[in-house]
Amino acid sequence: MTRVWPPRGTVMMKKSLQYIPFFNFASWLANAIFIDRYNHEKAMAQIDYCVEKLKSKNLKIWIFPEGTRNHGDGLLKFKKGAFNIAVRGGFPIVPIVLSNYRPFYSKTEKYFKSDGEVIAKVLSPISTEGVSFPLKFN
Repeated sequence: MTRVWPPRGTVMMKKSLQYIPFFNFASWLANAIFIDRYNHEKAMAQIDYCVEKLKSKNLKIWIFPEGTRNHGDGLLKFKKGAFNIAVRGGFPIVPIVLSNYRPFYSKTEKYFKSDGEVIAKVLSPISTEGVSFPLKFN
């Protein structure tokens, strides 16, 4: 991921991760944006906060739209937050497709059991111009 990470990049992650020792400090240094996934009202309010932080600090944000790791085949349902942030801020969406890491990751023991390679493909940006906020998904 570090090879495709944009300059002035940050990440969005679930709020509970900010309480993990050392990880929380690294997240703070990286200007991470924490989101409360379990409180819809707070999450919606955080969209404006996120847009303001991205604009004021001139940051690029890396968001995993499925909201979690996926150990199965195919995609999980996308969360709305990433798209609402892009639309609200007028930011383009740059899709990045990552290859599977299952061949060298132990799902039961939750660690990488051997070296491996993850391939990242950066696709063309998608404009959010003309899209209305908030997005409604079916």
